[in-house]
Amino acid sequence: MGTPPIRAQRRINGRVVVAIVPLIGAGTADDPRRPKFVPGPKEKDKGDALNFRFTLSDDGQWAIVAFSTSHPTAENLKLLDDIEGDKESGGFAADAAKARKSDLESEIRKKKKDFDFDELMGLAEPKEKK
Repeated sequence: MGTPPIRAQRRINGRVVVAIVPLIGAGTADDPRRPKFVPGPKEKDKGDALNFRFTLSDDGQWAIVAFSTSHPTAENLKLLDDIEGDKESGGFAADAAKARKSDLESEIRKKKKDFDFDELMGLAEPKEKK
């Protein structure tokens, strides 16, 4: 079984926070498995605040996510600040514009061996998984 494809919601642009976050949700229609900070169906009012693209870690317990917002209001930018400052989940987060790409890739490869930053950001075609 190959690695699942990167899942996306809207185009990544503007400020981007790259994060390794745990998966949350019970896996039901009302509470689907999804990365932490991604709203579920019952949180529709939060659904347009953040854009995201993600792929799963090798063990399937974590999501590697690029979060951004196409509406850079103070409230939406605070959501990105909250993700970047999250220390409770045991993951990792950094502002993509402030971090070196090699540092991001090094940190993320601890969870996903064949991680490609350009693929996550939509800058490269997904590689064929064997």
